[in-house]
Amino acid sequence: MSSAKGQAGLTLVETLVALAILAAVSLASFAMLSQSSRFAASEQDRLMASVLADNLIVEELASAAPPEKGATEGKSVFAGRNFVWRRVATDAGLDLVGIRYDVSLENETRILAKSEALKVSQ
Repeated sequence: MSSAKGQAGLTLVETLVALAILAAVSLASFAMLSQSSRFAASEQDRLMASVLADNLIVEELASAAPPEKGATEGKSVFAGRNFVWRRVATDAGLDLVGIRYDVSLENETRILAKSEALKVSQ
């Protein structure tokens, strides 16, 4: 007479399947964290570009000199980042000049921020 004994514990196959599932969940979590940090850095660049564009507009509006029409470009270091900006001033009628600043990171073509205003041309 032989009696069947119950086995306790996990087999090797069960252990390998559990490790594979754990690895897949871990990789997905790391990918999500990586994407989240890239998104946060991108949003921080946009915020700094927006603040720079607003500062450039405010400086121009505060200046007593009449705005020069046409397009100009420049570079600014702001919050530890190198930005390039493009200023376009056009006639808006009624003795007004429309001024627009487009700001992007240096060595990138994507515009991160825009700021526009009207100024009296006198």
